[in-house]
Amino acid sequence: MIAIANWKMNKTVREARDFVDFFKKETKGFLSKVDVVICPPFTAISSLKDLTSNFSLGAQDLHWENSGAWTGEVSGEMLADVGCEYVLIGHSERRWKINENDAMINKKLSASLKSDLIPVLCVGEKKEDREKGRAEEVIQKQLGEAFREIGDNDLNELIVAYEPAWAIGTGEVKSKEAATPEIISEAFECIEEILRRGNFLEKSKIIYGGSVDSENLSQFLKIEKNSGFLIGGASLIASEFVNMIKKLAIL
Repeated sequence: MIAIANWKMNKTVREARDFVDFFKKETKGFLSKVDVVICPPFTAISSLKDLTSNFSLGAQDLHWENSGAWTGEVSGEMLADVGCEYVLIGHSERRWKINENDAMINKKLSASLKSDLIPVLCVGEKKEDREKGRAEEVIQKQLGEAFREIGDNDLNELIVAYEPAWAIGTGEVKSKEAATPEIISEAFECIEEILRRGNFLEKSKIIYGGSVDSENLSQFLKIEKNSGFLIGGASLIASEFVNMIKKLAIL
């Protein structure tokens, strides 16, 4: 089981280190049973590198070029250099708030593989897509475009996170309602079929992201094929994230 914390645009370097110090102390003996990945803002990544003896670091985004005139961007090579092993790609906030399109996500996926980063590819529909019965169509398109010109030999490991945009919180626990297990199961089946067609399934994990916290975690653990969680707002509160990891560890 894997738990990926997405801190979004939160925490200074000191806040990040204080969080990790507390987290490691409180989860001693549990982290060997759960794969934990923390994705802090870029400014805090290198400051946590010396603390990652029993968890991994990830980034929240990357650019598709390794270097060049791309003001404000960060490459996969740079992320690997500061200790990242994972990178989020295509998070719904970037798709819908920053207008990141499928072509960009495809290039970012390719770049992550070239930098030996494990991609966490995020897919999911908006509320209006679900209301119009287009959820599966949207997921199929997002995955199809992301994998364009990428073969199974290009991949060593892949994580696909189903995160419906309508269930993504604003950074506060309980700011949105999570999807139901039935909705998630249907999406997982769709994702699994697409991964199978591309011969990616054996190298892939499918996880859920969207308003997950320590209170509703148990209902999602019953979902077949669920390999873990992408956790937003709940991962910002050290005690809450600790509780989630402990629950996952005793499965």
